[in-house]
Amino acid sequence: MPRLKRERTETSKRRYFRTAVIQQAEQFQEFINESRFDKLKELLPADFKMLILPEMMMIEGREKVVQFWKDEKNRGLRSLKFELEKINFEAEEVLKKEGAGYLRFDTAAIVFGVMTRFKEDKSRRAAGVRANFCLMSRHRDDCNWGMVSLTLG
Repeated sequence: MPRLKRERTETSKRRYFRTAVIQQAEQFQEFINESRFDKLKELLPADFKMLILPEMMMIEGREKVVQFWKDEKNRGLRSLKFELEKINFEAEEVLKKEGAGYLRFDTAAIVFGVMTRFKEDKSRRAAGVRANFCLMSRHRDDCNWGMVSLTLG
């Protein structure tokens, strides 16, 4: 009987993790679409990384990533749409120095899906460009999720 209880607990924990990670991806999308770059800056950690394929362009650091999305909006990006296809959870023990202390991470979520970027073309119509994406988030011991990296390509 205890085994059944453990399985139920694991299922609810995964459901909670899944909901939290989906909310994070939705916030990322919303903040860019609504040009709320101050909120995007709050969402991302200082050491956030974004890799854009096939150009192999690595953008490192929250400030540079936020500036990238501001520049994209200035170049005609209307909106982004993330379609999540799969979320994998893996046990992971990571300690990260932050200030005078450390943050402990116990689980990594790897989200796979398709992102569509809608840009205006010369005739002012929105044209969608689709690309795969991979988003990595880590679950901290304070029960919050922290985005780590995004790969577009």
